[in-house]
Amino acid sequence: MSGQSWFKVRIGLMIFCFVGTLIVTLGGPDPSAEMLTEWFFVTLSVLMLFAIPLIVLGFVGICAVTSKADVKWDAPSHYSKPFSAVNPLFFFHFGAYFMGAGGLAILLSSLWNGLGTALEGIFALLESLMLLWGTRLSMRVFKSRMTP
Repeated sequence: MSGQSWFKVRIGLMIFCFVGTLIVTLGGPDPSAEMLTEWFFVTLSVLMLFAIPLIVLGFVGICAVTSKADVKWDAPSHYSKPFSAVNPLFFFHFGAYFMGAGGLAILLSSLWNGLGTALEGIFALLESLMLLWGTRLSMRVFKSRMTP
C-alpha cells in the first residue's frame, strides 16, 4: 500500500476510535471515574504517566538489540504503515494518536458525564502525549538506527 493509502487507513481508525468511544460513553459515567478524586489513584496515575516513555524506550531498545543490525528505521509519520515488523516506532506513533482520539472523545463526553469523566479524558490525552514523547526519546537514543 502507498503512503496515501496508509494515511487514509490511520485517519479511518482514529475516527472509528473517536466515534466508538463517544457511543460507549453515551451510557453514562464510568463508575470507576469516581475513583479519580482519590489521591492514591491520582498519584499512581501521575507516576505511570512518567513511566510510559521509559517503557516505550525499553521496548524499542529490545527491538533494536534483537533485530537485524543493518536495517535502518524511518521516522514515523502518518503516511507510514502502523504495524511494521521492522520498525517498532511506527506502532507507538500510531498508538499515541489512536489513544489521543479516544481521549478527546472521553473529554467531549464529560459535557454530559461530569468532572470525573473529564479527568479521565485528560489522563488519556496525557498518556498519548507520553507515548509520543517516548517515541521521540527512542529516536534520539537510537539515532544510529535512524535513516538520515
